[in-house]
Amino acid sequence: MPRSSFSTARKRPRGSALLASLATLVFAAAVLLGGPTADAQASDATISSEGVGSAVVGSTLAQLQAQLGPDYSFGPATDVLVDVQGYEVSTNGEVVFIAAAVTGTAALDADEQLTLFLVREAGPATTAGIGVGSTITEGVAAYGDVTLSFNLENEGREFARFENQPDGISFRTGSGATAGVYPDSDEAFRETTEFLADAEIVAVWLSCGNVVNPCPAQPALPDTGASHQQLLIISALLAGAGFVLVHFERRLAQ
Repeated sequence: MPRSSFSTARKRPRGSALLASLATLVFAAAVLLGGPTADAQASDATISSEGVGSAVVGSTLAQLQAQLGPDYSFGPATDVLVDVQGYEVSTNGEVVFIAAAVTGTAALDADEQLTLFLVREAGPATTAGIGVGSTITEGVAAYGDVTLSFNLENEGREFARFENQPDGISFRTGSGATAGVYPDSDEAFRETTEFLADAEIVAVWLSCGNVVNPCPAQPALPDTGASHQQLLIISALLAGAGFVLVHFERRLAQ
């Protein structure tokens, strides 16, 4: 074989080998770096004026499903509140919060804005670390002075209102005089700044659609990992094609 032909044959595999190597590097980067996943979203359980983790208050059911990803399930919530219906939002078999709407006597529509999030289990908390199971004393340390109140005409629900708590968030302590120490009164509405030393928050409510806390603008649909999966598929195909070309070109070069 002439020297020039031998030199050309020896160089042929290099382009395909480079293609295979680059594709393999892309594939490895896609696996290692990954993309946004439902697991990453699930780890964020921060309660804020805008929602719980990735879930935005005021969303519809379809929007919540897109925001949270496939690791979350949505089932009908029972025994919520009078005139309120909603969905239990769960992951790994645990209810994280209830997404609800005030419907009155009407049925809950699938396109209803879910303007009330109810957190009843320990786990999700505000950036100051206050959530279900936190004591009123811890709430005072985080947000300042507290006033407790309940109204017998509002099903007697008792709430703790801290001086600097986030907008749209309510901290429920129970029903009736559960946490506060109230003076004797025949009034339906009562409030106090005194509370039992071991009193705890039993639920966190987040609402929007009012003057104090309008519902936040809906974000663009999050990246659920589809582009990451496409990158894996394309890079794997490129790697395979590159190695096949390398194999055949080496056989031709022999």
